[in-house]
Amino acid sequence: MRSLAKIAGVCPMTVSLSLRNHPSIPESTRARIRAIAEKNGYTPDPMVGRLMRHLRAGAAQRQGALICALCLRFSHKRHGYAEDILEGAKARADRLGFFLDRLWLDETGLEPTRLKRLLRSRGVEAVLLLPMAEPLDLSSALEWGEISAVATSATITAPQVHSVLPDQFGNMITLCSELKKEGARRIGLATVRAQDVRVRHRVAAAAVWHNLEEGCPDVTPLVFNEWAVDRAMFKEWYARVRPDAIVADAQPYLDEMRELVPARDRAKLRFACTSLPPGETARYAGMAEDARGIGAAAIEQLDWMYQHGERGIPEHPRVTLVTGHYRPAPKR
Repeated sequence: MRSLAKIAGVCPMTVSLSLRNHPSIPESTRARIRAIAEKNGYTPDPMVGRLMRHLRAGAAQRQGALICALCLRFSHKRHGYAEDILEGAKARADRLGFFLDRLWLDETGLEPTRLKRLLRSRGVEAVLLLPMAEPLDLSSALEWGEISAVATSATITAPQVHSVLPDQFGNMITLCSELKKEGARRIGLATVRAQDVRVRHRVAAAAVWHNLEEGCPDVTPLVFNEWAVDRAMFKEWYARVRPDAIVADAQPYLDEMRELVPARDRAKLRFACTSLPPGETARYAGMAEDARGIGAAAIEQLDWMYQHGERGIPEHPRVTLVTGHYRPAPKR
């Protein structure tokens, strides 16, 4: 880097910051130094890069947060899920030498100037976007060109950054396969429109695919408009599709729908949950999403971005999918 600094007519620190794409250096200077480095065959030493990252992380721990987890306060069935993601992220951040803090977006009013000031005062260079209560556009909330960002939920509709998500399509396929082993071919999915949008229709797509493969195209998903079971809609749907199993987003919905099923059908009908919530006693079979693993993987992605100076909105966002595991119904 001293040689590059001499060629470019700048100090070695300017070269170091430019190669890490640091926003404190003008973009024109960064581009010029990157071009000089490429022309002269410079490639970074990953071991030295990790050492310097460790030293910078140590300084950040004394001064403030290096990574900030952004989320909204909400009373929602997925709240425990978001907390598990954060716990997994904190554990991995500690092992990698990062300090991870949390900032409630509600307290900033999503006002860009205030949010930017808060992040700078904490020494934040990267943000971890936790699941939001509803799909949210954060395009104007930050100056994205100055930071590295990874999302842990499809609820962030914009900007499109790298993300680490549960493999909701694959998880639902696994759930359908397990239910099929128990004799259930016709899998009836009951979901809420807002939830279907939050997961980008991946769960519904898997349910439809399973039923097509089983020769049951008439078993279409039941989609409620509100976060409540529409009893009349459910009864009409159940009588029409005659499912062997009912799968829903949350256990309380399964409790209510089970009571709406004719008594003669309850014993043979299977019930399962697409995402068993952490910290809640399981009453049904279902998929346990690896929330802590998602948080850890997101930090590893941010670590890579930090070491390679990758900031801003990526041209080609990467999506990492984390597989959940099936849990059978508890013995009653």
